[in-house]
Amino acid sequence: MVAKNLSVRALYDFLIRDDPDACEIRDTIAFPEHTIPNRRTFDRRLAKWKESAFLYIQQATFWFMLHKLIGIARLAVDRKMIASFGKLWHAKDKNAGRIPPKVRNIDRTASWQKSRYCGWVFGHGLDVFVTIGKLVIPVIASASSLCIHENVVARELVKKLPFVQKGTLGADSAYEDQELAKDAFQTGRILKAAARRGMIPTGKTYKRRKVTVEPFFERLMLAFPQLRYKLPLKGEQRVVGYLLTAIFAYQCAVILNILTKKPPLEVTHFLHFL
Repeated sequence: MVAKNLSVRALYDFLIRDDPDACEIRDTIAFPEHTIPNRRTFDRRLAKWKESAFLYIQQATFWFMLHKLIGIARLAVDRKMIASFGKLWHAKDKNAGRIPPKVRNIDRTASWQKSRYCGWVFGHGLDVFVTIGKLVIPVIASASSLCIHENVVARELVKKLPFVQKGTLGADSAYEDQELAKDAFQTGRILKAAARRGMIPTGKTYKRRKVTVEPFFERLMLAFPQLRYKLPLKGEQRVVGYLLTAIFAYQCAVILNILTKKPPLEVTHFLHFL
């Protein structure tokens, strides 16, 4: 669904077709009694999928570590703001809890946030921790409404990182937070975040942040072009499951490229081939 940029309805329509791609997927996925679930079943499962997707991302990270392809001592974290499905819900109407007349398809779980690069965005945020070595890989990720600040999400995620003896976490000024620094220190990492007053941290980890996490988001957008514009579905639970699936699919594409001895980061070509 994510790789082919399908809606839930389109996913069901694709799976019941008789073309070779659909037949191969039906043979691969063990649908009970070979019966394709209906659209509403896919909707319910997608809403519950985020916990499973998070665990799959962790397991893929362990695969990279087991094969000694990445180090997770030095990481970078950042957020990508992604516009919501449907119409905009203007702040004055959202604050009043009012849907304007004749306006449909508003994602009520989305929120507004402003960045220096994108301006105001109504949607959801994808927060990702990535490695800063030669192979830039997402290590752990989460998604939420933009009303939840970056440092709050990062505090929850950093607690789930494996402990290291000596490490660093690079971030921009949105992550300047004493509680986050304490939580990162508990995992063996020192937080190197730019200060809101304009002070720039020293050290290699922070300097490499701009050439790791930001290019990673660009590669992710190339692999899943729909994320560059608007999400194809609404509702925070489903959006989170969808975005984490994109992260896991990215990891899987890198793993497959490594196993087939192709350039690891040719993720875009593989996913477009699907």
